[in-house]
Amino acid sequence: MKHIVISTILAIFVMGCGGSDPKKPTITVNPKTAIKVKHSIPFNKGARIAGNIKRECDLQDKLSKYITAYSLGEGVGVIRKSRTSKRGKGKNLVVTITEAVSSGNAFIGHRKFTSIKGALYNNGKRQGSFTAARLSGGGAFAGFKGSCDVLGRTVKILGRDVSLWLKNPVDGAHLGDRL
Repeated sequence: MKHIVISTILAIFVMGCGGSDPKKPTITVNPKTAIKVKHSIPFNKGARIAGNIKRECDLQDKLSKYITAYSLGEGVGVIRKSRTSKRGKGKNLVVTITEAVSSGNAFIGHRKFTSIKGALYNNGKRQGSFTAARLSGGGAFAGFKGSCDVLGRTVKILGRDVSLWLKNPVDGAHLGDRL
């Protein structure tokens, strides 16, 4: 009987510990005034990122989706486009992934981090820029997570960081963890 009670309490605790997902959108996005971000955030030219991360983890698409989802939850209209440009019409968020490192594993402990940089442009004029980085050891039950899952956690939080920055885009800001 004691084991059943402990198991039930543990199950309730685990269910309550889920990661925070993006808030439900609180606005309707007007495509003409929305901030545009690329569908697939590129890796920075010359960035040293392992080939298996590039091939297997889909960080570029995940980061774009998280920026969009979290921004909508914060009341900032962001839409994904196939192309964005510093010189483009309207507001363009130009972001690149500058580093993604996957060290460790489920057995000895995950040590992952991702860093990005970006700038917001309005009709070709820079409105602000940022650098950002996030570290992760995998969180709860890290031993049951793969490397791409843990790297995915870093871009998820980076997406949230960028969405908060978009509410007040300060030039030269650093978001997230210090590396």
